[in-house]
Amino acid sequence: MLLPVGRALDIPVDVVNVSSPTFRTFRGHLRKFEDGAYEVELFEETRDLREGSRVVINWRGGAARRVSAVVSKRFGDRLIAEESKRSPPEQRIWPRLTGGIPLRFRPLKVDEDPEAWLQGAEDDAPLDAWSVPDPLMNFSLSGLRFEDDQPHLQDEDLLLCELGVAARPERWRALLRVVRVVEIPEEIRDCEATHEIAVQFERLPLEAADALTEYTLRLQRLQF
Repeated sequence: MLLPVGRALDIPVDVVNVSSPTFRTFRGHLRKFEDGAYEVELFEETRDLREGSRVVINWRGGAARRVSAVVSKRFGDRLIAEESKRSPPEQRIWPRLTGGIPLRFRPLKVDEDPEAWLQGAEDDAPLDAWSVPDPLMNFSLSGLRFEDDQPHLQDEDLLLCELGVAARPERWRALLRVVRVVEIPEEIRDCEATHEIAVQFERLPLEAADALTEYTLRLQRLQF
């Protein structure tokens, strides 16, 4: 969806404050787009969105895209956010949210039995075998989507992982299956990550699933 530059707009959007540990979501309307800056009128005034806050702007209804941005100005119920990166809309059965998921992972080695890792055995792989993506990622109850420098991963690869949920101190071991690896075009990269990786949970402890469910419900309640 191409936006008319400098013209008045009326596009319903959600603004997710990803600088806040609660990832609170605010509804509003996109009123203007010019020089990579989005002017959004919020349905409510809030102090949560300050200048310098990192936000994700989601077009509601799957109409267009998702934009990562930084708030550059606030005035009353309006804000100006400077774009850093855009993504296509999410199309999946399970609702996916943006949240803080601490994660480290590595590919399962040839002839390696994942059961030992899942049962808590000490790992003998070197530290540099593990990848630690930015915890600000998309997640659902069925899997994760994040960005990392992992061009060698392929669909159906199995990954050992340790993950957390938001600010909770617990860490759980799980088994992931790669379902998609897509190279990020150089012109929209805003960090060292070169690929977007989508994984599904192959094995996930019940406690971790419960924590993800609770976190999902909490974020959804904050949206309304």
